[in-house]
Amino acid sequence: IVVRSVSKISIENYIYNDVYSRQNEMYTGLSQVLDEVNLLYSRMVLDEKFTNILENDSLTLEEKNEMFIDLLNNVGTNKALFYDVTVIYDNEFLRLNDEIMLPNESFIEDVMNSNHFIDHGGIIKDSDNNSYLVIGKRMVNFPTGDIKGSMIFYINHKSLENILSRISGELGYSFVVSDDKYIISHTDNEYIGATIFDADIFIIDDLPNYEVRDLNGEKSIIIIYKNDNFNSQYNLNWKIVSVISYDKLFDDIIQLNKYYFFLGLIMMVLATFIAIKISKMITEPIHKIILGLRKFSASGKKERFERSAHDELWELEKTYDDMVLKISELIEKNKKEMDKQRQLELLSLQMQINPHFLYNTLDAIAWIAKIKKQKEIEKLVLALAKFFRISLHKGDKFIKVKEEIELVQNFIEIELIRF
Repeated sequence: IVVRSVSKISIENYIYNDVYSRQNEMYTGLSQVLDEVNLLYSRMVLDEKFTNILENDSLTLEEKNEMFIDLLNNVGTNKALFYDVTVIYDNEFLRLNDEIMLPNESFIEDVMNSNHFIDHGGIIKDSDNNSYLVIGKRMVNFPTGDIKGSMIFYINHKSLENILSRISGELGYSFVVSDDKYIISHTDNEYIGATIFDADIFIIDDLPNYEVRDLNGEKSIIIIYKNDNFNSQYNLNWKIVSVISYDKLFDDIIQLNKYYFFLGLIMMVLATFIAIKISKMITEPIHKIILGLRKFSASGKKERFERSAHDELWELEKTYDDMVLKISELIEKNKKEMDKQRQLELLSLQMQINPHFLYNTLDAIAWIAKIKKQKEIEKLVLALAKFFRISLHKGDKFIKVKEEIELVQNFIEIELIRF
């Protein structure tokens, strides 16, 4: 999308600048054509032979016309540019080529009364539908300033068409139109001399400028340029309109968009495949670690992982192995301590059982002595039994002073009976 947007803007700006430059060249070409009119006019008016032809009443109109044609040939008339040159003088018409119709009388009258550098009379077509731009100039006697007639130039439109065809090329077409919507020149001969009825589509503010619009059902870029210097110099109101097919212009970009779409699709599939592979490389070791932890928590058996790459997962697995190893060592140590504690408790229980058995036995002997009325034996056995009972401390670490005294008394009593 970014490439398409940048390309579209770049191409539009490039095409606009290129067409604008060519439109400037078109105005230069038009200026050269109109300058040719003025040069031919000057060469004719300043030539004494031309004046003699017009003012020699002894010559017939046919003779004057032949001399006029010879003079045009001698002054170097560009016949590729000028199809006809007509001089109107004292209601007489001298013509280079009389196969084409004369302009209407109102135009001739306008030329005679005009103070303009030149006047254009629109387009005239011959029987073969060839188009000619009509340019009129009134003839003025330079020393006296008297108006002596008018000169009408018929410019072959093909010379203008060659200039126009260089503007937009194969992408579209260009034409010259006046402010009154009259087409002066067009790459299509059918439209030359016609009036544009939907001229509003060619009205764009802030000329020169371009705009994208629908024209005859086709999306087009319309570039309009009005050269004020040209129009001011020749007292005209012409502007050049270039219409470029939007689809033809951006055909390459449209094709490029298709390539981008397929390339993006391929990249998406490839990226998805790579993402899955990479995610598996990351998640599978984690799953193994999780499974190992679950097995370890369930069975206590440690499962060690082997990984060649020294990455974050390797650090995680290494930490896991170290943790499991330490936990196993702690469990083993705790197991040994529990076994040792059980042995000590058993030993302690045995040590407790033996004295109890002993003084219980002594109590039994004392009761037998009592029954047998052996008071000395009873007294000795009871003292010994009390001595052992107090010696066990009832399992306590400390005993009262009273009990300690009683222990000593029993010991002394045993010793007294003994000795």
